[in-house]
Amino acid sequence: MFDFIDFNKVTSVKLSEDVDLSEFDCSLRDTLGLNEFIHKEAIEYQENDLGVTYLFYYEGVIIGYVTVAMSRLRGRLVPTEEDEKSIRWYPALLIGRIAVHNFCRDLDIGSYLCEWCVGYAQTLAEDIGCKFVYADTNDAVRGFYEKCGFVCIKEGDNIVAFRRI
Repeated sequence: MFDFIDFNKVTSVKLSEDVDLSEFDCSLRDTLGLNEFIHKEAIEYQENDLGVTYLFYYEGVIIGYVTVAMSRLRGRLVPTEEDEKSIRWYPALLIGRIAVHNFCRDLDIGSYLCEWCVGYAQTLAEDIGCKFVYADTNDAVRGFYEKCGFVCIKEGDNIVAFRRI
């Protein structure tokens, strides 16, 4: 669909019921149920205050989405920095879902969405406190988060990917 994305022209809007998602498809290599979530569950999550989904547009086309929520990251997973107090839980922004349109793969949109989440968390940190951005993921997606500057730690059957803000 696109050969290049000018990220200065990407806009984001909060998902609402009147948005037409019929052309959006992120089912390619979808090991986490991201396509089903955006089409069948995202509005309900939002209505129940479980997460807010933001859609990202380029030239009038939805190129991706993120769903974020407030959360906490277990302190024992995180190495403390010098002069930093170690606590049991750190306030964190959870990336609950992150997906890119099938026709926009390999254009660094996923990296852009991660950076948007980090920027959003930095804004939250000024108003309510937020120390990390993190996602619960799996081995299939681990490399993506590492490419985006996240540290990945295996915890049970899951991977916890986190990035200090």
